[in-house]
Amino acid sequence: MSDYAEKSAKETGAHSRLNSWFGIDFGTTNCATVGRIPGNEDSPIEEIQYGDEEGRPYPSVVAIDKNTGEVYTGREAWSKKVALSESCEYIPSIKTVISENITYKIAGKKWTPVDIAAELFKALRKNVLSQSRLEMNEAVVAVPVGFSAQKRANVRAAAEKAGIKVSSFISEPTAAYFTNYREISSASNIAVFDWGGGTLDVCILQNRNGEIAELAKGGMNVAGDAIDLKLQSDCTRR
Repeated sequence: MSDYAEKSAKETGAHSRLNSWFGIDFGTTNCATVGRIPGNEDSPIEEIQYGDEEGRPYPSVVAIDKNTGEVYTGREAWSKKVALSESCEYIPSIKTVISENITYKIAGKKWTPVDIAAELFKALRKNVLSQSRLEMNEAVVAVPVGFSAQKRANVRAAAEKAGIKVSSFISEPTAAYFTNYREISSASNIAVFDWGGGTLDVCILQNRNGEIAELAKGGMNVAGDAIDLKLQSDCTRR
């Protein structure tokens, strides 16, 4: 258990429940967490979707106070963007630069993209603790198709800083398929399009009697953020 995880467990009195599984969608625009928790005889497995305080996905936004170094994340940082814009360094879409060699100097401290991403993982972990009093010490993390080895390594490092061991990675379109498996399990071949904030991915999957195989996949780094920047540019010129 990492130092952060051990400290968190002591402060909250949380515990780990055997045979609990967690998945994290570390998205460019939003993050999401799901848990499959052992239940009782009537419902042996309970699936929990851990939203933010509004029950919605967790915005992938970090704001750091320029003087104190206080960190704001998620819905709080997103909803207070205007109020925090002067006093804080506002950092959205950190996943898009997770492998870049850049440094943010804020409140006398150097922050790397891994450090900033770690704040989002800490917030997700804390959210699970507050809602179910369970330690999310390990999780499967969904990432875009074509996510490089260096990007995966940096995401793994960010999660570990938050006390979360990444057991494996899964492509985001495939993760989306499993989320909706009950509704589309009768289809033997299916194409999944995942249009997010940072990437546009597609995956062709085959279902043979419940055994799922990826037949083909591809992606491009043009998506929601690129559209926002294009609109901003056009509006500014006009």
